[in-house]
Amino acid sequence: MTSTEKYIQLIVPYLATAEGATVETKQMNGATAYMFPCPFCSHLTTTSGQKKDKKRTAILMPRRESKYVYVFKCHRGYSPECARGARNFHNFLAMFNADLFNQYQLEMNNRRSKNQ
Repeated sequence: MTSTEKYIQLIVPYLATAEGATVETKQMNGATAYMFPCPFCSHLTTTSGQKKDKKRTAILMPRRESKYVYVFKCHRGYSPECARGARNFHNFLAMFNADLFNQYQLEMNNRRSKNQ
């Protein structure tokens, strides 16, 4: 299990923010992709005034080039955090949970140091 996969497993329970919302998985590009309500914009109303906080509009998916590199994409894009298209897992984790991001960053730096 890679560090990225480890941290994805740590945040999956927190990705379904609304009561009754779920995280769905599917195979994509040789690994598991996670679909869930966007933690940044699912609580915002649509242009028609509806609230769709349980709808799975965001995804953490492995890249086609490497099943170990994940990106975050929100199909709504209603907030500044998700409006600019896909973000790498590193940036998503920094916005989603700063404490876990700091741990992730430390772990990644330690791995790089050992490999040099």
